[in-house]
Amino acid sequence: WITDHKMILSHYVFHNFYIDVISVFPFHMFGGNNLRVLRIVKLLRLTKLLRILRGGKMLQRWEASLALDYSVLCLIKNVSVVCAIAHWFACAWHLIIYLERSEGHNESVDGPQMNWLENYAFIEGGDSTYGKYMTSLYWALATLSTLGYGDVVPTTDVERTYVVLCTIIGAS
Repeated sequence: WITDHKMILSHYVFHNFYIDVISVFPFHMFGGNNLRVLRIVKLLRLTKLLRILRGGKMLQRWEASLALDYSVLCLIKNVSVVCAIAHWFACAWHLIIYLERSEGHNESVDGPQMNWLENYAFIEGGDSTYGKYMTSLYWALATLSTLGYGDVVPTTDVERTYVVLCTIIGAS
């Protein structure tokens, strides 16, 4: 373990400081009412997720201290990666609904198109937050492991594009 405060500070400043500054900087105070700029700034805040990469170092320390079998460690790593990716895919799958509504992308000649959630709620009749997340997670896991089951389906062009990208990532 490193206990020298100067070494800890210099390591932090040269490695994680900039990520932390970008993720906590109050950009909304300087962006005015320009929503597009605010969205880009919110995307910049996602750089905080880069800190997850330190999880690999933590797993290496656990492997050394717990003397885990290599196959068990590989299983834990793979399950963790699949769970994290499925969670991100599920959150983005649900986020698409709100982005389409705010940008007006789900408009057609006949009026607003029904998105995947409205289509599924119409068929299944569920509307709780937990139900929405579990449906999104179910969709993400089905899309990552196969090509989906067909009960939660994309209905707009943006949703179809996202499904194509997720299927490509799941196939790789």
